Amino acid sequence: MMILAAMLAALCAGCASPGPADLDRADRARGEIRELLQQFITAVRAKNAEAAAGALSDHLLPADRQRMARMIEDAVWLEVYTGYDFDIEGAVKRLGWKDLTRGRVRFTARATNARGVEFKDSYAVIRTAEGWRIDGLKLRTPAQFGALDPPAGEKDGITALLTTIVELLKAGEAEQVYYMVRRSPTPFMAPSERQEGRERQAFNSVMTLKDLTVSRWPDPQKEIQLSYQGSGLVVADFQLVCTCPQQGWIAPGAVGVRVFLMKARQGWAPYWIEVQM
Repeated sequence: MMILAAMLAALCAGCASPGPADLDRADRARGEIRELLQQFITAVRAKNAEAAAGALSDHLLPADRQRMARMIEDAVWLEVYTGYDFDIEGAVKRLGWKDLTRGRVRFTARATNARGVEFKDSYAVIRTAEGWRIDGLKLRTPAQFGALDPPAGEKDGITALLTTIVELLKAGEAEQVYYMVRRSPTPFMAPSERQEGRERQAFNSVMTLKDLTVSRWPDPQKEIQLSYQGSGLVVADFQLVCTCPQQGWIAPGAVGVRVFLMKARQGWAPYWIEVQM
């Protein structure tokens, strides 16, 4: 009987209920985590990757911190993170008092965006001398040709470049667009390999536009779709409503134009263009 009593006592000790001090500590931790997550969400919504990365723990290994910072930088470019939000209060309420008093919690957030799309992100948060910080993070990763909504400064630069391209095409100066492409290095070839084949293809694509009679040009501010191709690489798609009498194409139809852009030392540069008849 004494052995049984000792075993029961040990089991009860292992599942002890929280005392007032434990509950108070857990509530204070929830408040700090709530504030941390609100700051992070606000920074992501503002597409401010630097401010969002400020929520990361200083105790992360350099490689892990770099990986998470890169993940945040990618996220603020993605359209899916425009209007990012999740139920902070619900997430914080579900955190267990034991994990909170031990100083490390993990949870999955059911997030939404401006279009009402629902998805899940994963977080790990730890208590440090500086307060609670994000110590683990799993956000959605960019997909090839996934829709982008860049931060305002970058978006302005891209839009300005595309406006120049559209205006040159409108003015019948397709050759100037070709020279812009030709001057740009390609991220996929060494400069010595940017040969005639590539340049001829770009020239033929651009010059095809000179044969078109365009009745409607896109508004670069509103009607150009940006998508992801890689880190520092953006694809811009737009359509022209036009005819092509030279080819017997009299009824108005749509022609797609795809411009490949890369981040350059100063702003953005087009390194490839395709016309999709």
